[in-house]
Amino acid sequence: MSDDLDLPPGGPTQIISVRPNVEPPLGLRDGKSVVRLATWSLQGCSCDKANNPGVKEVVCMTLLENDIKLLAVQDLLEREALDKFCVELNQGNTGQRTEVEMASRVVEKYRV
Repeated sequence: MSDDLDLPPGGPTQIISVRPNVEPPLGLRDGKSVVRLATWSLQGCSCDKANNPGVKEVVCMTLLENDIKLLAVQDLLEREALDKFCVELNQGNTGQRTEVEMASRVVEKYRV
């Protein structure tokens, strides 16, 4: 490891990421309510990768910031990896979420 790295005590997992402040979409199109849905290839996501705080934050905050209500996930190596993201979204440990955001968020998982 290089001595040039300026890491906080506890290592890289303790680094707080800085994300831009994003206004979520209004949930309206032409004055009518909409439900935002997406598909996402998580490119071989395993439980180890899903346990990485940085990966967890990127996935969860991207969903929250873009007000995604329905997500189809592809390319998981382990089904349990999805569980880890669902738990994170429901527990509210990622990023700077408000109580209002979390009160309206219940993540359920279905598989076909």
